Amino acid sequence: MTATPGFVIDQVKALGLSSSKYQPNVVLINAGTNDCASATNDHANIGTRMRSMITALLAQSGWDKTVIILSTLIPNGGADLEYCRNNAAAPGGGANRQYRSLVTAMQGEGVKIVLADMDPLPPNAGSGWLSYPTDFADVTHPNDGGYKKMAYVWWKAILDAQAKGYLQAPNTIGDISAGCKKVAGDGKDVGGKLLKGSGNDDGIYYHNSVESGTLLTIDKDIYDRNQFFFARLFSKNLDDLVEWFTLADGVTVKYGVWKNMGNGKFTKLAVDMSVADNCVPRGETKHVKLCTTTLTLSRPQVSTLWTSTPTASTISSA
Repeated sequence: MTATPGFVIDQVKALGLSSSKYQPNVVLINAGTNDCASATNDHANIGTRMRSMITALLAQSGWDKTVIILSTLIPNGGADLEYCRNNAAAPGGGANRQYRSLVTAMQGEGVKIVLADMDPLPPNAGSGWLSYPTDFADVTHPNDGGYKKMAYVWWKAILDAQAKGYLQAPNTIGDISAGCKKVAGDGKDVGGKLLKGSGNDDGIYYHNSVESGTLLTIDKDIYDRNQFFFARLFSKNLDDLVEWFTLADGVTVKYGVWKNMGNGKFTKLAVDMSVADNCVPRGETKHVKLCTTTLTLSRPQVSTLWTSTPTASTISSA
């Protein structure tokens, strides 16, 4: 299920119920901004409507293994919406306070639910981390940096669910509908061309893969700041994993390296790499330090750390 512009919680609930046949084991919910945006909406009962949606979803067949990750609403550039979202004087204490209370109450009732607090209250260190307008593309939606911060909060909430013992393997649901497997010509006409250009018809493309499970897990205490890259350091045929990071002084940069051993195996090198590429780019009054650093990396090829179950895919025009 994807976001639909303007939908309030009750409409999201209807969409969620229509997708219940997929029986997910983890459901992420971020809804309520449009409830706050509507002046005629009952803002004091946003939490009540959210409870109704969660209860209805968990009552569906095959949802006994499902854990709910409910997020608070992110900051907003509109004064009225921001008041509804996070002001204690707003009806119901504001949407976010209603959501925090809801999660606490439902956990006490034995519901597998975790809070992903996108904007915790002070003195929590995360308060104000997702900041308007710095992390936003408009008054409501984040930019790339903002979405990365949201992803980090989601990920930490999922880890919290795992630590609580909530996560379970999803049910095996088999073929959910006759139209699930795509064939040439069964695409949906969206009213216009999706692609421009020309090319050669090289027939049907078939994708094959082998289930390999999780090959490598790296848990970081900070969100991903584009610090991971693939580079061929030890072999012209294998892509190694490289991560840049700063030491406690906030200045010195080093590189952690996971050597690709082949067959999906990566080994972390005991000694982190340094290429002295963090020199201060200016002259000093009494001393001038010149640094010349050359770091040559070959063009990374497409690399896969995990693979999916073998499938057959068909590329065709809608």
